[in-house]
Amino acid sequence: MKKLVALVLTMLMLVAVFTSMASAASKPIKIKFAYMPPELTPEECVETTIAYTFRDYLEEHFPDRFQVEIYPSGQLGSFAETYAGNSDGSIEISLVNVAAISTVDKNLNVWQIPGSISSLAQIRALLSSEEAMATFDNVNKQTGTTILMGFSAGARHFTNNVREVKTPADMNGIVFRTMENPLYVKMVESMGGVAVPMASSEMYSALQNGVIQGQENPIASIISDMTYQVQDYLTLDGHVYSLAFMVCNTAWLNNLDPELQQGVKDAAQAAFAASNERVDALEATGLEFLKTTGGMQVYVPTEEELKAWHDQCYQGAVGYVIEQLGQEKVDEFMNLVNSVAY
Repeated sequence: MKKLVALVLTMLMLVAVFTSMASAASKPIKIKFAYMPPELTPEECVETTIAYTFRDYLEEHFPDRFQVEIYPSGQLGSFAETYAGNSDGSIEISLVNVAAISTVDKNLNVWQIPGSISSLAQIRALLSSEEAMATFDNVNKQTGTTILMGFSAGARHFTNNVREVKTPADMNGIVFRTMENPLYVKMVESMGGVAVPMASSEMYSALQNGVIQGQENPIASIISDMTYQVQDYLTLDGHVYSLAFMVCNTAWLNNLDPELQQGVKDAAQAAFAASNERVDALEATGLEFLKTTGGMQVYVPTEEELKAWHDQCYQGAVGYVIEQLGQEKVDEFMNLVNSVAY
């Protein structure tokens, strides 16, 4: 009788265990997906396009396996804070600017040297190059993160609400928000501007309240961040190409079943392709939007003025990078840039 009772109890325990396992397997895997711009439509915002494409791909190919919770507007923190969340596992995925990542590994500042990358086609080719992306291996190991893909929202341009800026000399005395990286501070200061490092989530209110007078971003971001509402002048100087990454927690990714791991990676690549299409569309229509709807005064530098912009921005930043990393590191990266076909 005792043996029968023991057998029945054992069977009941096994049923409970398997029921629990089946229940756990049936629950969708939650993914917190964080980014900075406000909650806009995909047609208005590159980051929204990326987040929605990623979510929709997983829903289509892995129904009921994932639950992607999207957090725009810096709800989960600044670039640095969401990147830290990726590192400690509290945030599964976020879109992080290269400036935040390079504060962990200063060697990545080579990606931000003004003038080092000449076009969207070139930076997209670099982001698709295994050799180029291997430059992030060290920071991934340091932080316990994985870069699923990188994207560019286009060339960065200066805006301000003080005066029309035609040449670098016109920057003198204007207070500009910069990304939280000394390289950008040096660049602005080299032209006589006053640099204020600041999280992008704080930028709009700082412009609105007069704490800062200008900033620099691509056309797509000037639209999606609604910067045009608090800026009067735009100079199409294109001093450097923006660069950001879809970052996830490595342990979280590795704990997924192999099929689901690959699904997450494929979803990221689908988002990369969609982001490129959205940037191209915004680059084509965004300038007219900023002139008409945004009411911005746009200055297009002459070829001579554009060279002066690029030379000044390059000289203002490259000295800092060489001081930090050495000439050899800069030369290695430039050789890599020039070797990638596009």
